[in-house]
Amino acid sequence: MKKILLTIMMAVFASATVFSQAVLVEENFNGTLPADWSVSTLASDGGWNIGSAASIASQFWPVTAPQDGSTFIATNDDACNCDKSADRLIFPALDLSAQTGALFLSFDLAFAQGTYGATEALFIEVSYDGGTTWETVTEVTGEGSIAWRRAVYDVSMANGNAAVNFAFRYNDGGGWLFGAAIDNVTLSVPVANDMSVVVDDIYRFASIDGPVNVTGSITNLGGQPLTSYDIVLNDGTNDISETVTGIDVAPLETVDFEIPVQLNEPTNYDLTVNVSMPNGEMDANDTDNGGALALTGVTGAPGKMLFLEESTGTWCPWCPRGAVFMDLMEENFPESIAGVAVHVGAAAQGWPDPMEVTSYATEYAALVSGFPTLVLDRTLNPGIPGLADMIPFGESLTEFTRERPSPIGLNVDASVDGDTREMTIDLDISAHSNIDANYSVAVLITEDHVTGPSGNGAAGAPYGYDQANNYAGGGNGPMGGWENLGTYALGENIEYNHTLRHAIGGFNGDATLIPATIAAGDNYQHTMMYTVPDEFDLENINVVAIILDQDNNGASYNAHIDRNVEIMTVSVQEIDALTNFEVFPNPTEDVINVNIDFDQSQTFTISVIDVLGNRVRSLGNFSGNSLNESFNVNDLASGLYLLSIQTAEGQNTLRFTKQ
Repeated sequence: MKKILLTIMMAVFASATVFSQAVLVEENFNGTLPADWSVSTLASDGGWNIGSAASIASQFWPVTAPQDGSTFIATNDDACNCDKSADRLIFPALDLSAQTGALFLSFDLAFAQGTYGATEALFIEVSYDGGTTWETVTEVTGEGSIAWRRAVYDVSMANGNAAVNFAFRYNDGGGWLFGAAIDNVTLSVPVANDMSVVVDDIYRFASIDGPVNVTGSITNLGGQPLTSYDIVLNDGTNDISETVTGIDVAPLETVDFEIPVQLNEPTNYDLTVNVSMPNGEMDANDTDNGGALALTGVTGAPGKMLFLEESTGTWCPWCPRGAVFMDLMEENFPESIAGVAVHVGAAAQGWPDPMEVTSYATEYAALVSGFPTLVLDRTLNPGIPGLADMIPFGESLTEFTRERPSPIGLNVDASVDGDTREMTIDLDISAHSNIDANYSVAVLITEDHVTGPSGNGAAGAPYGYDQANNYAGGGNGPMGGWENLGTYALGENIEYNHTLRHAIGGFNGDATLIPATIAAGDNYQHTMMYTVPDEFDLENINVVAIILDQDNNGASYNAHIDRNVEIMTVSVQEIDALTNFEVFPNPTEDVINVNIDFDQSQTFTISVIDVLGNRVRSLGNFSGNSLNESFNVNDLASGLYLLSIQTAEGQNTLRFTKQ
């Protein structure tokens, strides 16, 4: 692979002659297998068979129809579970004695290269003796998916031979695997000059303070080396162009490009990249010569935290590794990572997790490939490294976060009334781009130092808070002290940290808190209320807020965590003579109406107290049996307040929210 840094210059174009490719073999498998094609197999189902998706697909190999919706040819090991170690689909015999130069074999493919005990494999082979012996040309790489894709290989090593048979060979490795499907096979001599471009899908947001590199690759689909080409990037207004020379890219090889682009405004940019003139000639097929990319400028990039979800469960014997990892991340990177441990039970296997928040866990489980794993910003799902690699991995996560500026800032600050357990959560959100947005805000309540009893075989919770532990005894190496605990670490002897307890707004968040169009410099403040259940320890509560882009599969663009939720406790003597105390409307934007009644005349003061206990407004001194007054609170900042009545006997308060 070659990497070329482009500079700004004018593109030079020249005329050329277009040549068409020479097709030696072409087959779409619509109908029966042609007479000059053949199959050899050890399988009981005939090996390679032609059919539709409905007739070929099986439970664990649900292959779909190719893009043209036609029939195709496939070998299905999942359905047969037979010996498919030598399933060959053999091409017609070819005389390539006069053939020189590149020779391309292209085909549509549905093949995952899956593993189930053994790993399945697919090869391109060639025989020069009528199929008596076979040589491997190349192994076809699967992509972990059976989605159809186009594959192209250079098979020019067979040139100069008079009797050539190519073949596809599927091998199940002696296991019960999946299968492979092929369609629209073409063996052709390519045109001299043809190329295609792929623009990398880089992170959308970029600071306007410096250039962002647009990257991608160009593949030489022509039959001769690619030594030059023209490339033009358009940012919606201006062109950046260059004629690239001094390269030597063989057929089917690629060359990388990198173009620095300056985004001058905090807004959306629709970029296009087009390549042309391979080797100074017209491209024989220019339908694949363009790519597009959307970028958004960010001004005054706000502080950003990575939203890190840990996939865990008490039933999962390797999940103690995740617990150790999360503790290390908080200890070493507290300003960069906002972490939540998401417990998902295994109820179907008889091991529910008592810490599961079911509505959240159900949707979360669809994002993960296994346990323990991580979900980063709701976009990536990496595994959790071993103990020695955890800190370096954490450093890479913080670098990952720094390289991804956010268009929206976020701060969360929470306090809780120790007497009523009412929590006030203040959100401060700032916009740093001018964009249309479909953003939602989720607020997650987590708890540290969670303990609980063992299940002792109790119905519905056979293991209680016990944690399955494959690190017991140290046979799998040290793991933060878990090696000193039992195979089932008892719930009362361990603590669970970062434990998700509740999701305000649910898994996908509240979509009403951020407007559909945001402008750089705008701020949005909101106050939420939450009553902390009695079983949660107020001393160990954390609040995590995240901003999710519902137009980008719920990706998180920012997160913030309050690990120091203030507990406010006020114990005062109440006023026995008070018979009625009302404040309305609640919440209010500007005015509160106050109704007060006593069973005997009183001298009293009315004041407004903030969540920190500070008296922020005196509303006056009064005397009498009752009061019906309105007070303007328009200048108070948004948030939760207490309206206080104070007499010589004592004090009463009512909460109200200023919007």
